[in-house]
Amino acid sequence: MDLKKPLSFQQQVDRLVEHGMYLDSKSDAVTFLSNVNYYRFTGYALQFRAKNGQDYIEGTSFEQVKEIYLFDEALRGILRDGLECVETMLRARIANGFAMAKCMEPPYAGHYDPANFFRPELHKLVLDSLQKEEKRHQDSLVIKHHQDKYDDKMPLWVMVELLSMSSLSTLYRAMYSSEQNAIAASCGKTRMVFANHMHVLSVLRNKCCHGARLYNVVFRPSVQLGRYYLKNHPEVLVDTLFAAVLALVRFLPAREAKEKFCAELCVCIEKYRSHIVLECIGFPQNYKQLLKSEAEYA
Repeated sequence: MDLKKPLSFQQQVDRLVEHGMYLDSKSDAVTFLSNVNYYRFTGYALQFRAKNGQDYIEGTSFEQVKEIYLFDEALRGILRDGLECVETMLRARIANGFAMAKCMEPPYAGHYDPANFFRPELHKLVLDSLQKEEKRHQDSLVIKHHQDKYDDKMPLWVMVELLSMSSLSTLYRAMYSSEQNAIAASCGKTRMVFANHMHVLSVLRNKCCHGARLYNVVFRPSVQLGRYYLKNHPEVLVDTLFAAVLALVRFLPAREAKEKFCAELCVCIEKYRSHIVLECIGFPQNYKQLLKSEAEYA
């Protein structure tokens, strides 16, 4: 079977019109699609599809879908800021927690020894990833310094700064439960919840950094929020963006950071409130109250 024939930007706009989408300005739509991929844009119009799967329901406008796209873009920016704060903290906690347990004797390189890890196969994946990062940043003075002076090894607190969030999560999962428990406790969590939330935020970070759509998608893995919390808040679903946001807020290291993040998030949602459907991001109607409760708990 042949692939679909490419369409010019003008033809892309014509195709939207053919499927029932209303335009305020065809020229503005052409300009927008010349900067935002047609396939990406139409992903935000899925909720407006008619039952036949091809046409849009009556009244669907290009501007309406565009506003949802702009909301998603703004939302990713706010989440990236929060994730950066959490990621910086996690690098410090994981490096310190493991180093204090396994790197206290010369040559202080216990993080390179697979015997210090419960799952050495995961440890190997981390070292393989580190090697790729070292090659990618081979001109870095930090890399050159440790290659020349320390036989291509580096302290764990240096290593973690080169690892991706995903590799950092893998490093934690590779550890023995004793180290996992100590690190998780430093963040006020059990090791199972810590590992789950790290995984969730790693996936969310990748979505935000690569411009993936957050609107109207199911999130995996599901977020562990605790039976008591879910029993008291049945409106919160664990496979939604809102659940991932709760995990993010619970990882933010200070009340001020939590309050700032939640306030910016609420402002963004209210700005686009007339264009979006809260259910499409998994936010319940009482989301402000729930976020306020999380921010006040530090």
